[in-house]
Amino acid sequence: MLSDMTATTLDVPAELPFLQSLSWFDAHWRELTPYQMLQRYERGWRHRGVTADLSHEEAAFLRGLIQRFGSAIDVPA
Repeated sequence: MLSDMTATTLDVPAELPFLQSLSWFDAHWRELTPYQMLQRYERGWRHRGVTADLSHEEAAFLRGLIQRFGSAIDVPA
C-alpha cells in the first residue's frame, strides 16, 4: 500500500502557486510525494485565496490527487 501512496503517475504541473505559498518554510517542497502534496493542501486549504489562488492547472492536478487518494477537500470545477 505504501507504494500506492508514493507513486508518481500524476503529472505535476510546472507551476503550483497555492502549494508553493503553503510551502513557504520548505525549500524542498517540489520533492514531496503526491500524497504528501495532498496532505499539505489539506492542512492549508483554509488559506486559499489569501496566500495565493489555485491556477486552473493546479486545480485539475489537485482533483487528480483527491481522486487517487481521497479527501474531504471540495475543489470547484
